[in-house]
Amino acid sequence: MDKKVKVMSGIATAVIGAGIATTSVNADEVIENKISTPSTEVKVEAPVTAESVATSGDNLNQATLAVKEQTAIVNNVQADMNVATENVAVAKATVNRSEQLVADASPETIEKAEQAVADQATVVSNAKAEVATADTVQAEKATAVKAQESVVAEKEDSVKNAEVATHNAKASVNSAQAVLDGTGQTETVAKAEKAEIALAEAEANVSIAEGKLAQAKESDKTAQMQLSLAETSVRNEHVAVNNTKATLDQAMSKVAESDKIVKTKAEAVKTAQAIVEGLESEVANHNTITVPAGYAEALRQFDLADVSERDDTKLTEIGKKALALNTYKSNQKDKDTIVGDVSNLTQEQREDIANFATDLLNQIRKAMGTQAVVANKSAIAFAKEVAETSAKTGIESLNHDTTAISAAAKKFGLAVVETGNGYENLSIGYYPVSSQLTMDELKNAVYRTIVNMMFKDGNSLWGHSTSLAGIRSEFKNDPNYQIDSKYIGIGFSTNQYMGLTSGRIHILGAAESRVKDASIFDKTANLAQRDLQAELAEAKSNLSVEQVEYDQAVAVNKDAELVKTNAQFDYNKAVQELERSHANLAELQARTEQTPKALADYKNALTNYDLANNNNELAQQALKSLNADVQTKQQALEKAKDNLVVKQNQLALAKEGLAKEQVILKNLVSALREAESNVKVKQTTLAQAEAKVIKLVQYVENLKNAPKVLADAQAKLVEAEKSLAEKVNILETEQAKLKTLEAVQKDVSVKHAKIVEAYKVIVKAQEEARKLSEEKKKLEVNKRTKEETLQNMATVQQMSNEVMAKRASKHQLLYGMNPMAKDDTSTEKASFTLNKGQELPETGDTNNNAVLVGLGSVMALLGLAGIRKKGQK
Repeated sequence: MDKKVKVMSGIATAVIGAGIATTSVNADEVIENKISTPSTEVKVEAPVTAESVATSGDNLNQATLAVKEQTAIVNNVQADMNVATENVAVAKATVNRSEQLVADASPETIEKAEQAVADQATVVSNAKAEVATADTVQAEKATAVKAQESVVAEKEDSVKNAEVATHNAKASVNSAQAVLDGTGQTETVAKAEKAEIALAEAEANVSIAEGKLAQAKESDKTAQMQLSLAETSVRNEHVAVNNTKATLDQAMSKVAESDKIVKTKAEAVKTAQAIVEGLESEVANHNTITVPAGYAEALRQFDLADVSERDDTKLTEIGKKALALNTYKSNQKDKDTIVGDVSNLTQEQREDIANFATDLLNQIRKAMGTQAVVANKSAIAFAKEVAETSAKTGIESLNHDTTAISAAAKKFGLAVVETGNGYENLSIGYYPVSSQLTMDELKNAVYRTIVNMMFKDGNSLWGHSTSLAGIRSEFKNDPNYQIDSKYIGIGFSTNQYMGLTSGRIHILGAAESRVKDASIFDKTANLAQRDLQAELAEAKSNLSVEQVEYDQAVAVNKDAELVKTNAQFDYNKAVQELERSHANLAELQARTEQTPKALADYKNALTNYDLANNNNELAQQALKSLNADVQTKQQALEKAKDNLVVKQNQLALAKEGLAKEQVILKNLVSALREAESNVKVKQTTLAQAEAKVIKLVQYVENLKNAPKVLADAQAKLVEAEKSLAEKVNILETEQAKLKTLEAVQKDVSVKHAKIVEAYKVIVKAQEEARKLSEEKKKLEVNKRTKEETLQNMATVQQMSNEVMAKRASKHQLLYGMNPMAKDDTSTEKASFTLNKGQELPETGDTNNNAVLVGLGSVMALLGLAGIRKKGQK
């Protein structure tokens, strides 16, 4: 619900000029800010229904959901504020470092830092040399390992050959022993045949392996050439990447530089445009004061008349017309200029307001035909002094402080008026006292002050009017009278009275004759009146120049962007080519050399051939030996055994040689790993040294540009603090909303609980009413039944009486009945009555009224008593 409150801005009484004027600020109606929340009003029509309970439940659900959603918002904002807090801490640390940097940025420190850069460059150079040396050592170790691997391979071949020879020697011994023993003749013949076949196959396999070896060597040769070309391509493309990167960096630097120029020129255009728009607004909204016809003559006649004969009726009448004619006009530039505390106005702002006031006064004086006034720097300083030294509190702050005025006049070389006010026109309460006070509000206050003093000054006997209009020259012989002013200054101050703070405007005017010391009060320090049209023309010209320069900067920037785009394309292409070459090189480097395997296969084929050939020779020799004598066979066996011993010795020597060479290879591999590790260490040292050089170079640059570094850091801190303040404000706002929503939720919950309880009471009452209604219906049925019974009994009685009467007329005697009267006319009348306690229960409104009373109590509990349904009066 909108809530309107009356806010009294302030009421002050000011004694101005020769009379008393009451200045008041009317109460304004202020509409409080609305917060979008679920309604806390629970509208319940009597009686409470299930639908109203459901509606109340929906309201409670909405309020709960609103609290939940707002809690999530608060949590998110809190997280943002935490980040902003951390950013402020980082920015403060950066500012602290930058401040230390500024403190350290002496020529001696810069010289030492530059020397440190040079020293570190030497360290980098030495580190590069050490890396190169380590690379050379690693290459040498790698070559030694490769050579030793060849030696080991040869030794492995020797061991393998020795193992084959030993195997063959063992076979020869076994064969000779078998021949000597005379066993295995059939097997010997079969072995000889198989040996011949195996020899032929082994010979064929040697030819095949030899061919594959030749192919492998040719393939490896081709691959080596391709690898060499790929390595060359990578080296060349590295150069191309570096060259295109240098070109790109240069292009990006030019773009960055042109971007800055464009940004600077854009700001210049924006500034120039703002100046033009501001001046256009000033021109369009140039404030004027219109003096109605007849006002000048009426004011002169009033002023010249004796005090006892003065009549301001005509002045007041024309003044009302003048007030309607003259309205202040705002311009955007002044609206956007915040001046805040009036005691801290800049000299430029004071001069601007003085020119504004004198322009208005001269419009009045031109209409009056009186001397023009000028804005004067000494008069401005005089007004500032009076404003600062005048009483700030108490009833004295509502009147001219003649002590302060006299002291200021003496200080600034003006005649001292002993018994009165000879310089000041004062107004109070025309502008708000606020840290957000704008130049527009100050000028508006000055305008309204002058207009009201000119055309609404009856309570002060039109003393302000005659002073501002410049028609007091007739009284200049009176040293204490405020004669016509020529030099004008405007001062501002605040006062406090009865708990209210108000803004004051001090219009100080000094006549030519009142200047006693021209060395102090400089009569030549007059401000030139502004020529808005000339200023606007010049501003438009400047805007045109700035626009041309901006357009040129944009064109240069576009050319730079085009160069950058081309350079980026060339660089990207070079990087892609390098990546492809790297991939190709990696693929070639990952290729397995075919010659070693083919050579091993060839060697195996030769070994198998030698084995097959030896087996064949043994088999053939065994075949020939089958018919030799025992002695020959014995000799053959001994020879085979001697040969086996030789072969076993050769195998042992081969294995021993292989073991030695493997140890040498192991040591060489270990040395290579150490060399590789050393290269990595040297490369790490080099990288650290280069990183340190970069830091030192940056430190030197920062030292040389320490003020800018600090300014940038401070700007970032301001932005961080501004962001944090915004986040804090947002958090406070959202927390306030959450608090409001929680209060609403609590209120809705309490009211919902009451409605539920009320509904339970109503349901119970309705149930009781229903039961009473059913009981009533039963009673009505019983009553009707009883009435019918009584009616029937009455009918029976009537019939019985008639019968009795008839019988009595016939002198019949009835037995078994109470005695009756003897005369013919008397009859016994049956009386059917019910005791009082047996009467049927009332079925009227009594019980229903009790139910309604119960419902009424429920309504009172909820505050609903007296609610009328629609249409009820």
